[in-house]
Amino acid sequence: MISRNLFFRSAGLSILIGALSLMILSAGCTTQENATPGPVHAVKFDPSHITVDYLGGPGTEALIVLEITVTDSNKKTVTQSLCSRLATTPVRINSSATFTGSYSESSHVVVIGYFSDGTKKTMLDTTL
Repeated sequence: MISRNLFFRSAGLSILIGALSLMILSAGCTTQENATPGPVHAVKFDPSHITVDYLGGPGTEALIVLEITVTDSNKKTVTQSLCSRLATTPVRINSSATFTGSYSESSHVVVIGYFSDGTKKTMLDTTL
């Protein structure tokens, strides 16, 4: 009887420690994610306008092109670039692109960054 009670106490303690650890880890992730904005940001101001802003940041000094693709709920896709792949100067910080269309429902925004060394990176992939 004593060993059975000891077993249940230790099992209960293990579950409690595991639950507390999970709560602490998930709370830290949420706070950290909101603390540092990325270099590219998209906003839907109203049902017909989406604006994508390039804010700059560490590791983006060699960014020469931002290719922005917006897809509305009807699957209509519009692509626009900030700068040119032939450019030798970086994308200007605080530059933006505004898309006009039918964005009353959810819209998918993907921004691909192209760098002077030939690499590319997904800078933003979000649904508004």
